[in-house]
Amino acid sequence: MVNGILAGLSRRRWLIVITCLGLIALAAVLFNMGPRVFSGDSDTATLVLQAKAVNAGNPLLAGWRMLYDSFLTIEVPFYSATLPFLGPHLVLNYLIPAVLAAATVALACALARNGSKGSAALAAMATTFIVLGLPAGAWASIFLRGAWHIGTLLFCLSAFALLRRATFGWSFAAAVLLLALGLLGDLQTLPLGVAPILGAGVIATIALRRWLGGMVWLAAGFGSVVLALILRQVFKVLGTYDIGTLNPHASGAQMVHNLHNLPRWIFMVFGTSNAQFGYSGVPGWLLATRAAATAAIIVVVVWTVVRIARSLVLGEREVGGWVLDTMLTLGVAATLAFFVWSTLSNDQHYVRYLAGVVIFGSVLTGRTVAMAWGTSIVRPLIIGALVIFGGLYATATLLINVHPAAPAAASDLSAFLERHHLTQGIGGYWDSSVTTVQSGGAVTIRAVTVDPQGRIVRYTDQSSDAWYDGVPFQFLVYDDNLPELVKTDQPAVATFGAVQQSYTVGHYRILTWGHPIYVPALPGY
Repeated sequence: MVNGILAGLSRRRWLIVITCLGLIALAAVLFNMGPRVFSGDSDTATLVLQAKAVNAGNPLLAGWRMLYDSFLTIEVPFYSATLPFLGPHLVLNYLIPAVLAAATVALACALARNGSKGSAALAAMATTFIVLGLPAGAWASIFLRGAWHIGTLLFCLSAFALLRRATFGWSFAAAVLLLALGLLGDLQTLPLGVAPILGAGVIATIALRRWLGGMVWLAAGFGSVVLALILRQVFKVLGTYDIGTLNPHASGAQMVHNLHNLPRWIFMVFGTSNAQFGYSGVPGWLLATRAAATAAIIVVVVWTVVRIARSLVLGEREVGGWVLDTMLTLGVAATLAFFVWSTLSNDQHYVRYLAGVVIFGSVLTGRTVAMAWGTSIVRPLIIGALVIFGGLYATATLLINVHPAAPAAASDLSAFLERHHLTQGIGGYWDSSVTTVQSGGAVTIRAVTVDPQGRIVRYTDQSSDAWYDGVPFQFLVYDDNLPELVKTDQPAVATFGAVQQSYTVGHYRILTWGHPIYVPALPGY
């Protein structure tokens, strides 16, 4: 008996070791893919600068001005923990997203088992792993990029996992805390995490035919919102960042247009094409083969909706796996609704708002495979699909990993500025933080914009007061390909006087003066 227990413990230890090694290997593969699908930008670089401020003794970012997706309580802690070892370099913008993506895959595969064991569990986990853990096309560019809400979706998925049973215990408390931290760091937690949990509570109340049947999920949803509001007030008393206005949402006409784009963009987010993210070494025909798997996932989601409707009509005797399926399905629905409500243009980068469909849908599909595995007629079909699509997906991932990495964002600009001892400057948002991080801090560029009067002023979002107040700058840089700041030198001349010297580096234009320049604050700020 003792030998049996020891053998069991030994197997358990080996399973833990193998799982950890597998996660490390997956994170390494995804980390290697990062620079091949994404060259870096100021959104991700800002997370590094936030982490730097946190480690310098400003944990709540007092004096900063952020949007509702600061990621301070979601992704920034990972950057902060890694910063002392690697420094403020662009490598963090590939490492941390790879770690978060690997963690998402691991949790998704664990939930895909649906309580099954043996070959059924392996088939379920393999299904989910193939969709999430072997990214390509647009999905690779979205999944492996920081500040694009993958960490938020991981928090939401973790809360779903913690709330899959109707119990008030440590898991309930952990879920409420995770959701509250998610709300503080990214308001998208509200539609993608809190709303599906509240919806599951309502559905459970109806399905169980008991007024208190959905209390756990209702309490978790409302409790997380209350806790987030309390923590925000506490943070304000202690000193934290100011929040700007909400991003504008789509107009009625734009929502109609978004609905028109939705079918095509759903396939796109699963990696059936590169969209506007560029070529990453995978032939278009190979990406297009993912359309069949995507269609199967859509069918699974629709079938799950039918199952949930059946539970509402016929009722359920007790809580089971259907509650987690309900949260995942509502998560997919909330993702679609948020995409329609928030997307403002035809820019295919907005396809990132559909990431929840991939993550929640892949888990649902894995759980459906686990349920269907016992059917002898279906099992060979599942095995065949896993072999075929596993091979196709793995081939695409391999091609990305051997494809040359794209030049790091603003690398030529950073090198030029260092050679000319231009180390402290201002520029458009998309040229600022990314260059600062790309140079490892050797060059600092702070974001500015143009006010209605045509003068250069500070950029108020994703920035700190300390970056501008009384700071002398040497130069201004703008990108001819991204006329977000200026299209000519006129605003700079109107603000700082005649330009002494100018340089052209590729599509960048650099202006210098014979004196330090100071950035005025926006009126009323």
